[in-house]
Amino acid sequence: MVMKKKVKGLPKAVLSISDLATKDKVAAVQAITSTAASSPVLKASPALQQAQKTLVAAHDAVEASLGTHDGAKKAQSAAEEDLRQKEAALVAAANAYRDIVNATPNLDEPAIAGLGLKVAGARGASPAMTPPQGLTTKLGQQPGAVSVSWTPVKGARTYLVQTTEDPAAATGWVEAAAVTKAKVALEGLASGKRTWVRVATVGPSGTSPFGEPVSARVA
Repeated sequence: MVMKKKVKGLPKAVLSISDLATKDKVAAVQAITSTAASSPVLKASPALQQAQKTLVAAHDAVEASLGTHDGAKKAQSAAEEDLRQKEAALVAAANAYRDIVNATPNLDEPAIAGLGLKVAGARGASPAMTPPQGLTTKLGQQPGAVSVSWTPVKGARTYLVQTTEDPAAATGWVEAAAVTKAKVALEGLASGKRTWVRVATVGPSGTSPFGEPVSARVA
């Protein structure tokens, strides 16, 4: 049996520039066209000549656009810096105007308003504090304990926590804790019984009413 010799195929050209940066694409095509300019194969093939002509035109178009793009970026950077400088000058001029107004003697509120400026006034009263919402309870980790948490109140400095075994009674609420965080672990309660918990918020404008009581099972 005569073995036939396997014929190797002709080599294939490879080229992949799609993942390159724009400037690297331009450089790669420039290298290709410069090398091919002296190739006898190119000179003998009208089809290759036409393909290279198209490649050169595309290269030149991107190179020109890249130059325009780079110039535009430089111009934009210069324009942004110019804007920052002029904006800083505007703020400085406005502050100087305000200072001159304040240094002018005997100006009342209408006169200041007539110069286009607002009049500095006292701060308004702080809004009334509200009791916490979302009060939840769970068994503590030891007898006589219960864990309580709630949704933090904006501006709160302290929370007052009270407990009772009879929420319907007009009196009987006991001060249980004063905490700065929106949670507390109460201890020393009657183990195995049910208790009720309520919380009030203390803030800049005083103390809020106590919120609605929530029942808790004591460990």
